[in-house]
Amino acid sequence: MHNHMYSEKEQLAMDFNNKDQDFWFMDAYSYEANNFRTDMYSFLHGFCDVFARELSNIYGYKPYVIYGDFTYDTEERTIVHAFCMVNDKYIDIRGITDDIHELLDEFEDFFESYESLKIEELRDDYDERNLKDYEDAACYFINEYYNEYKC
Repeated sequence: MHNHMYSEKEQLAMDFNNKDQDFWFMDAYSYEANNFRTDMYSFLHGFCDVFARELSNIYGYKPYVIYGDFTYDTEERTIVHAFCMVNDKYIDIRGITDDIHELLDEFEDFFESYESLKIEELRDDYDERNLKDYEDAACYFINEYYNEYKC
């Protein structure tokens, strides 16, 4: 089961006979305000934690982060992706899926195996960046596609 951008990707793959279709098309969905511009794709790669927090604020879902083992020669764990989970359903900027592999296929370059992944709750103190513009953009996308994120 999946919806929203997962379904859009599936349709594009059929339309263009491209079984390797990725989520780049999401950069066409944009947000602009107060000399700030971003798009949905930035919440898939880069600010997924912000989107997960806003999903949690709006729907009450519990946010999680997945750490992988690919570290670019550092001692720190690498964040693979942040998302919310409710009743065995995974929710991120792309919508809802019940398939962990579908959720994580986009990030397969960042971990060696599914067994190596560690899922933890996303902490409130996780990030010190000033993210107000991204928080506003995340709220905009959630409100724009409210039912696509609702379990």
